Amino acid sequence: MASGRKDTVSEMELVRRILNEIDERGEVIESDLYPLSGSKARIRPILDRYTARGILKIRLREYGQRVPMYSFTEKGKLFHL
Repeated sequence: MASGRKDTVSEMELVRRILNEIDERGEVIESDLYPLSGSKARIRPILDRYTARGILKIRLREYGQRVPMYSFTEKGKLFHL
């Protein structure tokens, strides 16, 4: 019988998926990344860690709800390669 639970994703695999998603879209909001993990709580610490390291930058969305949008810095683009 199939369960509704998603498979557990390792920390490094989740980071890879997040960075690939940002690379594909250019800019993402946190909720765009929720489908990548079985737990929403795992996304924010990764975004915060990579923002603190200068790999991601944050700006507020100008329309609709003012939420942070994450994108690569120049350092982040090199890191992702």
